Amino acid sequence: MRVAFFTAAILIGFGHSAIAGPSGSSDSMAACDRAAANPFDISRPVGVAGVAIDKIDFVAAIHACEMATKTNPNDGRMAMQLGRAYLAAKDDDNARMMFDKANRTGNALAAFELAGFYKNGRAGLPVDEVAAMHLLEKAAATGLSLAQMQLGYFHAYGRGGLTVDDFEAARLYRLAADQGLAAAQNNLGYLHEKGRGGLRQDDAQAARYYRLAADQGSGLARSNLALLYKDGRGGLAKDDALAAQLFQLAANQGVPAAQAHLGNFYQEGRGGLARNLFKAARLFKLAADAGNALGQSSLAYLYQEGLGGLPKLEAEAARLHRLAADQGNAASQAALAISPGRARGPGEG
Repeated sequence: MRVAFFTAAILIGFGHSAIAGPSGSSDSMAACDRAAANPFDISRPVGVAGVAIDKIDFVAAIHACEMATKTNPNDGRMAMQLGRAYLAAKDDDNARMMFDKANRTGNALAAFELAGFYKNGRAGLPVDEVAAMHLLEKAAATGLSLAQMQLGYFHAYGRGGLTVDDFEAARLYRLAADQGLAAAQNNLGYLHEKGRGGLRQDDAQAARYYRLAADQGSGLARSNLALLYKDGRGGLAKDDALAAQLFQLAANQGVPAAQAHLGNFYQEGRGGLARNLFKAARLFKLAADAGNALGQSSLAYLYQEGLGGLPKLEAEAARLHRLAADQGNAASQAALAISPGRARGPGEG
């Protein structure tokens, strides 16, 4: 899949326990802000950058934010930040309780996080995408880019009781993309590439949005941009070497499509890479295990021929071709049409 979806986990944190900290209401709030502020919170104090999830010192964050919520029990930001600290500490129950409290004060980030709990059925909540959708609508209405992007995804795929609506998805993605959210930039680029959501098909616009997101480190955008370089589309010169570099970066981030395409580059000795079927097989398996059709189809060929250090297993090749064909992979569909026992490999006449 080339579109980003629910990514609440990248915004949370890790920790618990207690240590001595600052006293007084303003001091405790400042300490909580420093320890657990969300980088996407426009209400955070000037000079507080916010803390990425993997950078939170959970011991200090929980202590500081517990102090802050005790002295400021009606402050939604403090409750939301304590929820982040608990969530980082893998304490879903207390995290949900604090997000619920903060949501009731009107905190948009808490509503966004709580939506994730309902979507995934965490902390004792039932899976309820309708409830998640309503929370995302509430948060998106405040202008929160994270919620706009996720609500756009719900519209794009008809989740949470919504009908599929690419036009509304594009509108919401654009709102979030204009605020610099990488995931929304990638998704808007994808709609431009496919000519969906009322947008004319425009590879140049797709390339522009993919680059914006890729420059922020988005693995999906790097993979999507690599495809344009591979094919020389969107006003970009065909550049296999740059495509290989971008596929490698995205593959290292766990993007299945990038793993599959990088495997093809190793299989063909393309983009400045030496031909290496062993590396190709490893990458194809990573992608195939994640459900990527290109990875499944390419791995099937290696099993079919006994290449890349794999045994020759026609039954396994056929199984993988069927999985890929069911997802619309043309090569596997053609391979199965030729012979259910022996499928043809890429490039065979």
